[in-house]
Amino acid sequence: MAVNDEPDMTLWLHDLRDLFVAPDFDPFDEHAIERPGLELIANYIEARSLLRRVQVSLLVPADQCGDDVRAKVASAIARYVARRVEWGENTIRSSRNDGLRGLLYAIGVVIVGLILYAAVLQTGNQVASAVAEALFIIVSWVAVWDAAESLILNVLDERRMIRVWQRIAELELSIQPHPEPVPVPPGEHLT
Repeated sequence: MAVNDEPDMTLWLHDLRDLFVAPDFDPFDEHAIERPGLELIANYIEARSLLRRVQVSLLVPADQCGDDVRAKVASAIARYVARRVEWGENTIRSSRNDGLRGLLYAIGVVIVGLILYAAVLQTGNQVASAVAEALFIIVSWVAVWDAAESLILNVLDERRMIRVWQRIAELELSIQPHPEPVPVPPGEHLT
């Protein structure tokens, strides 16, 4: 991180592992986090532009700072991101498989609906034809929509999350010890 740059996000961690594993949430701790730090960072990035690098400052216990810590954390983040990207790619494959199966079912529903609609039209009853037409449109729309959602929307959402995790691999990360508490002069009380 550049010297004068303010981080986009600062996380106070009681342990570096809190970056990867959800700690016990303490509502009385003003810096407590309820999720793994990387998920909080992913949420931050997801809500913003994926085009710029995000600067994150980690405040950790002094005994978890050191020359080699930054490299170890970067390596751990790279492994974690690789697993999340792999998970996302598998989710996309699964969604496509579900979507293709759904599309086959949708085609079957549309064909059966069309046959039934044509049969109702043959009766010449205007009311029954109007009801059959409305039912055909609604049932066909629902059947096709589910397949389209799996094939298109779910895939797009998961692709975006893969890009979020890839941005996390490019974080500008600083690791610093927790700031020292401000001493309270004798006779004064914190409120």
